[in-house]
Amino acid sequence: MLKAVFMRFLGNEYNRNELAGAFGDLGTFIPFVAAYITLNRMDPLGILVSFGVFKIFVGQYFKTPMPVQPMKAIGGMAIAHPESITQGMIWGSGLFTAAFWLILGLSGAVSWLHKITAKPITRGIMLGLGLSFVLEGIKMMGDQPVVAAIAAGGTFLFLSRERIPAMLVLLGFGMSVALISNPSLWNELTQISARLRIPEIYLGRITWQDLIAGTLILGLPQAPLTLGNAIIGTAEENNELFP
Repeated sequence: MLKAVFMRFLGNEYNRNELAGAFGDLGTFIPFVAAYITLNRMDPLGILVSFGVFKIFVGQYFKTPMPVQPMKAIGGMAIAHPESITQGMIWGSGLFTAAFWLILGLSGAVSWLHKITAKPITRGIMLGLGLSFVLEGIKMMGDQPVVAAIAAGGTFLFLSRERIPAMLVLLGFGMSVALISNPSLWNELTQISARLRIPEIYLGRITWQDLIAGTLILGLPQAPLTLGNAIIGTAEENNELFP
């Protein structure tokens, strides 16, 4: 009884397959977050807590595997030009993006744009993104072809086995390879200490210049990408897989 309650809470199921699926977003999430922290000197606590809270909310609201990801255009520009893109500009672009899509969502404009967008366009968006990830993965596999071949073979072997999710096997294999190839990594991991700390609020430090620059340089270029990829493409795929 207790196990059944634990495995199903608030309409969501929690099992090994759901655990494996939870790592599906990390391929693009980790590089952007790591770059924000190391290059843009943003507070890791604030970033991780914010993403965690929104992932929990989105999971409970939609009850389907809905992604919560960094904005690619904003992140790409901020990472490529850390010397000129300030933290205030990044926060300003986030405020603009949130307000912009909140207004379009409440007004029904997003639904209208979704209706008039042809299906081949959404299919092309998803195909283009998928191919770009495949090509990038192939490039990364070239650095260690033997490891890549073993990982790919193991993935295909376990894809059809629901009792042993391929993602968990792949994660375990990847961590083992990382520790074997870099033994000092284990010592670094053991030196990590955990402590509780409340994230700092930076909104009061954003100037009007930051807000305007963040909107024009980061926020506006992100808008069409968000519409095509994060809204229309995601909605189409989600509605098809989870009608």
